[in-house]
Amino acid sequence: MARYELSIPDTMSYTVLNVEDNEASRYVKSRILRTAGYRVFEAGSGEEALRLARQIKPELVLLDVNLPGIDGLQVCQLLRNDPTTASMMILLDSAERVRLEDRVVGLERGADAYLLEPVAPDELLATVKALLRLFRSEQRLKLALDIAEVASYSWDMATGTLSCHARFKRMLGLPAEGFVDSEVFLKS
Repeated sequence: MARYELSIPDTMSYTVLNVEDNEASRYVKSRILRTAGYRVFEAGSGEEALRLARQIKPELVLLDVNLPGIDGLQVCQLLRNDPTTASMMILLDSAERVRLEDRVVGLERGADAYLLEPVAPDELLATVKALLRLFRSEQRLKLALDIAEVASYSWDMATGTLSCHARFKRMLGLPAEGFVDSEVFLKS
């Protein structure tokens, strides 16, 4: 028995961008999300998804992998590489690219989760709710760092790449743009 009343017990109202080229499937997913209390915008192509994501800044993008033009994997990667959309949660879904290798590629391209179609309404809502809890936690951490006036960094030992908060770069006297190579960090 499907339940559509799952919602996030929080005063914040979340926006979801539902990107699906199949009109019937897009309608069903949007209806499930709206019934659960989410504000939903829709896109039918990758190009439209990128435009809307930059315009409305949703907390979560529900993104079909197989889209005309720019496919969902490319959209995912472009959203992750754009500083204005990088913090959005991305939930890929597909009825065709369902192999383990497909899901791994989607996650490596920047998706936060990957669902296989057909997906039960309860599973869709539970996944959306879980991703939005993560989003809310990340936003709280960023706020706490700002209030405390401290900085954070992440060092990928495999690639030797240091990525850090702009405040961290300022503290070290480094330029604010781009990533800092670990050798630069170690020599500083």
